[in-house]
Amino acid sequence: MKEVGRRVRQFVETEIRGEAEGDPLRWEDETPLLGSYLDSLGLMQLIDFLEQEYGLEFDDDDLRAEHFSTVSRIEALVDRKLVKR
Repeated sequence: MKEVGRRVRQFVETEIRGEAEGDPLRWEDETPLLGSYLDSLGLMQLIDFLEQEYGLEFDDDDLRAEHFSTVSRIEALVDRKLVKR
């Protein structure tokens, strides 16, 4: 698993879902996140985390649901943004 994916999973598990909620999440890189693991507030928190963690700034074109629908798609978005820097 790529580093971005690991960090996204860690963030969702600890900061959004909370460790106290029981068993670890069982998900794959293509598991849908929106509406299952992430609601709109969680998505905003994840975007803020990614901006802080990787020194990125997402523009309006980046902020589309399909870019944040799975761990794989989040990794791809972050990778694209990092290459452009």
